[in-house]
Amino acid sequence: MVINEKENELNMTLSAPLVKKLDLQSETQHLFYVRESTPLLCAIPWLTDARLYGVPVIDERMRVTGTITHDEVLQVMSIMDDDPKRFLQKLRTEEVVTPPLVFNIYDELKRVITEFVERKKLVGVVVNASGFPITTITLCDVVKSLIDCEPLRSLLADVNAISASMRVKKVPMELSVKDVISILTSNGSSAIELDDTHFCVTRVSLVNGLLSSFKLYQFLNHPHQFLNSSVLNDKDVLLPAHRISEKSSILDVGYYLRRVGEEQIVKLNDIHYIGVQSLCFAIGSILLEVSA
Repeated sequence: MVINEKENELNMTLSAPLVKKLDLQSETQHLFYVRESTPLLCAIPWLTDARLYGVPVIDERMRVTGTITHDEVLQVMSIMDDDPKRFLQKLRTEEVVTPPLVFNIYDELKRVITEFVERKKLVGVVVNASGFPITTITLCDVVKSLIDCEPLRSLLADVNAISASMRVKKVPMELSVKDVISILTSNGSSAIELDDTHFCVTRVSLVNGLLSSFKLYQFLNHPHQFLNSSVLNDKDVLLPAHRISEKSSILDVGYYLRRVGEEQIVKLNDIHYIGVQSLCFAIGSILLEVSA
């Protein structure tokens, strides 16, 4: 009987619309976006400087046609030629976008979570009733809005964090940035750890660290210096691996990452780590399973 009451309570929570749960009362939310014809060179700082997980790409009628994320930027970096400035200026955002994940402000939370989990997307775009984009949203935004609510809080407190972890891929710290890009784009890893250090590199930290407005000029003028040097030459790329008990629950990890920052990495032991993306996908899957 108690279980049924908790399930009913959870289903009621997940049936709430985005506009209510995420406080999207205003249809003038601040939105970063780029046009389809925008050179990728001009689009990258919108992604890195604002610390966004994705930037919407729109057409001339303000319809969302795709999103630019750190993954797309890394794929481009992996095939860049010897003149990165010319390459990035020539390449238009419409040539590298991924299909958009679009939500209406009145979509139920369960539908939003389902779309994120099943399509393995990192970022979506919220539109109003007229289809006009008003803000971006991530699965992390949804999870943060729910993690303090019962019965989810109690449910996550009983789930060991290992279930949401990924195996650490360790690499020599002498690797070049070009090698790191190749690893992160070829085998699906979201993070790697440098041997004999307590530092990790993620797709997000690599792009943000090398291609923010402050670093972009240096990268464009000295691409080989960046791509052939050790990743340890750029401290902004490196994230310290925070060690917590492998007996921690998913809830413990969620609260820990909320305190130290979403971009950080948590290690449970020598072979398992958790980042905010893997954590949120795990929580999303739990929500869908329990509320089925």
